[in-house]
Amino acid sequence: MLLETIALVIQLDGSQTCAGALSAAPGYQTCAQGTNGLALSDTQAGADLLLAQAEAAEVTFKRGFSESIPPYLVLYFDADPPLAELDRAGFSTVLAWPSPKHVASLLTTALRQQALALAGGSGTLPDAVEAALTAQTAVVLSSIESKQEGVVAHELGHVWYNAVFWRDSGVAPDGYGSPAPDWMDESAAVLTEGASFAEDRRRLFVETWNTLEPAGRFAPESIGDLDYFLTRQHPSQRRAVPPVESGSGSAATVSVAVRGGGDSKEAYYNQVRVFADYLIDRTGDAAVFAEITRALAAGSTFEAWLGSQVRYPTLRRTIPELQADWSDWIARGAA
Repeated sequence: MLLETIALVIQLDGSQTCAGALSAAPGYQTCAQGTNGLALSDTQAGADLLLAQAEAAEVTFKRGFSESIPPYLVLYFDADPPLAELDRAGFSTVLAWPSPKHVASLLTTALRQQALALAGGSGTLPDAVEAALTAQTAVVLSSIESKQEGVVAHELGHVWYNAVFWRDSGVAPDGYGSPAPDWMDESAAVLTEGASFAEDRRRLFVETWNTLEPAGRFAPESIGDLDYFLTRQHPSQRRAVPPVESGSGSAATVSVAVRGGGDSKEAYYNQVRVFADYLIDRTGDAAVFAEITRALAAGSTFEAWLGSQVRYPTLRRTIPELQADWSDWIARGAA
């Protein structure tokens, strides 16, 4: 499988400064410090770029969630990131991101293994195949770099959502990321991506919609089946990594998400984006997601919140009523 992105996300406790980060992670030479976050990389340009991407993501995250963001750190890594060291230094929220060089190495290895398997397991490949692998790697890396800002923002949306609403909730995660339903957890990430990603997702949703026969658009488990969407598990791959032991004796869970193509996963992200548009349109409030999440964190369900909330009188009160309204809204909007 072609590797598109890898993210290691760790939730820790404490505060952070550039001096502290460089001391805890001596393999890094440069740091960029912002008002609320900082970035580490092997070059100042890389650190500055990561910080700029993170600060842009702060703006989009706050629109949907109306919450202050805890201090955070984002960094590139080429080998194992110094997560335990940062933990012992007391850092709060860290996103460790593979450097372009690391992605190139992983991608080239994966492609070569595939080619060797097709060639019968030989230890060498013809020059023409090696050249093709190099060209394919360059194309994929170019695509990754063009999406870097949105992808970093996406992953930071996951990190911040968990840190702001769930870190101290005492509720154990039971879905893709946070304890929230998977569609809500993914909404935090998708809503943080920014305008260009949002437009692409809306366009791709409509393209998928238009490939379906009218009778199949709202069939069970289809793109228009809202009840399924609200209860389904995230289609992306996810595996748990053993906890990182902290200096204080506590443990922090690290999640590794491997995202690579996949029509079902991309269709899910696009559906999340368009359902978010629907909620914003029907409530007139871009921060409705914070309202929903506060109810979820207090022990409610989305369906119970629908039935009890009074802030948004134009929003339907039951899932069947919401399905009917969604069906009408999406059919008119995607026509």
